[in-house]
Amino acid sequence: FILMLEDADECPPAWLPRIRQLVLILPGIVGLTLLARVTIKSHGFDQDVQDFRQMLSVMAPEARAMGLVQYASSEFTRVPVYMHFPVWYQVEAKGLVDFNFAQWSSLNTYYKEAHRPVIGSRLPWFPEEYDWELNGGDNYRYFMVSGSPAFVDTVFAGRLDELMVPYVGRRWILFERIGDTRGATGEQ
Repeated sequence: FILMLEDADECPPAWLPRIRQLVLILPGIVGLTLLARVTIKSHGFDQDVQDFRQMLSVMAPEARAMGLVQYASSEFTRVPVYMHFPVWYQVEAKGLVDFNFAQWSSLNTYYKEAHRPVIGSRLPWFPEEYDWELNGGDNYRYFMVSGSPAFVDTVFAGRLDELMVPYVGRRWILFERIGDTRGATGEQ
């Protein structure tokens, strides 16, 4: 701001008008740079969302699903945004998804007693600890997975022959239990 002012008693230096122009142009350059950065990040994130939406379109409505998200972070955000993406299936297809915010007793939503998950709130943060027997794998029709091939082999150790793969995307893989037509309540 001081560079924009002139001292009335002195002749301004020759470089001052150029500095004034730079000071006037600089906010526009910074603004356009930030806008370009946000636009590029939004476009990339939208591509990931389209991949997920494509996976949702393959899934039958009103089933029970498990989200196993090893790749929870994105190059487009600083937070583990993909950790809770599987819950969109619950919102859009009236299914039931674990992990779910309904597990926390401090919220106004909660599971009915007959449909409570056997997973704890630790599993979303450490999905590699998933155990089919311990975490009730037989209760789920779908498994929405975002992770490496080694991660898939670990969490479905000895069970891959019981699963089919109806969708493989850039970030997401959908596994469905073979012959399972149950809905979210476990009824056929």
